[in-house]
Amino acid sequence: MSTGDHILGPDTAPTPFSTSEIREGCPSGRTVVVRVEDGDGVRHRLSRFAAADDVGALHERADCEADGTVIGEVAGSHVAWLDLQKHASFPASATVIDNETVSLPVGLEECVRYVVTDAEDVTTFWFSRTRPGMPVKVTFTRGGQVLSTTVMVSDRIVSDRIVSDRVAPNLHEATPRE
Repeated sequence: MSTGDHILGPDTAPTPFSTSEIREGCPSGRTVVVRVEDGDGVRHRLSRFAAADDVGALHERADCEADGTVIGEVAGSHVAWLDLQKHASFPASATVIDNETVSLPVGLEECVRYVVTDAEDVTTFWFSRTRPGMPVKVTFTRGGQVLSTTVMVSDRIVSDRIVSDRVAPNLHEATPRE
């Protein structure tokens, strides 16, 4: 990682991906399903990019079944690639960055791990080197107790927008990202 396009401000740690890497890694149709485990139990969330261009994309989000079938309402808004990069910009003094290989439902992933500490809160992000964009795993710990874990369970390219179809179409026939 070159630091020039990964440093977004003074006293910030380098981000795992540049804006251009995120743009290239999140084409129209990229559809990710994550499993969230927290005090409310286990649920799945779908995140999908549509109408991607040089500036950003339509980002659609919804609760879903494990297979990507949408439950309830779909929220969609335009997001700039730079804003997505900013999500992974943390204070350098509170961030430890290292490498770790993790086994996930999407496969064995070589990751850059960010451990971000704020008093007794510790959030750990694992960013796959081959899946630019959102982390493949996140844990949130308070006072040494894990309060939530989010894990990527699928990452595919599908052709239709979920806003119009209410379902992530043909996930079983979609092209997995490798």
